[in-house]
Amino acid sequence: MKNFTKVSLFSDSTNSEEQKIYESMTRFVSKELYLLPQMIGDAYSETNDELGILPPHARRRNSRPVRVNEKIAQKCAEIYPEYFREVSSGKFMLYVPGFAQFHIVKTNRGKLPPRRTRQAQNEVYQQNLPFKDCPILHIGHDHQYGHTSVTLMLYDAGQCVWSCSFSDILYIQNSTAEQTISLTQTYNDSKEVFAKPKANARKKVTVEAI
Repeated sequence: MKNFTKVSLFSDSTNSEEQKIYESMTRFVSKELYLLPQMIGDAYSETNDELGILPPHARRRNSRPVRVNEKIAQKCAEIYPEYFREVSSGKFMLYVPGFAQFHIVKTNRGKLPPRRTRQAQNEVYQQNLPFKDCPILHIGHDHQYGHTSVTLMLYDAGQCVWSCSFSDILYIQNSTAEQTISLTQTYNDSKEVFAKPKANARKKVTVEAI
């Protein structure tokens, strides 16, 4: 029987614990990974420029996301060499030992697409992770109408626990006003692993400024 690693961080989750996770992750992102939105935006811009000068027959299907991913990986390796790790099949992580592993992935309208492989499904269940000592978070990126959006997302048991855009994270962390993060959640018994949980299974995140 295959052994899965279940991160103990989620073994008995409560709203209070989720609040602490949210605060620690967003604080780290605002202090250490704040360059990611610009880096990812540059990757899209450079890719679009390169593809724009190619004749139509030279543009292969899926060449755009592949090129964008390669450029993001290159930029991460240059700017975050202490965190950058190659893991498998061209996949890479930003790994902070004992704290978190961040998977940078293309999203669809800010949500993870359906997980198509067993390994990808296990990851949104926080199982069989590339690194066994910390949870995995996804940094999703999308590019629409010339605008690049980057979102930090936490999944557990196949459901989105919370998500927050980098622009909101940086605004909150840089604000001098005190902030209160209120987390509420509900569950269902669905076994499907989708980025957009059903309406009655969503975990809502609201930000209230005091």
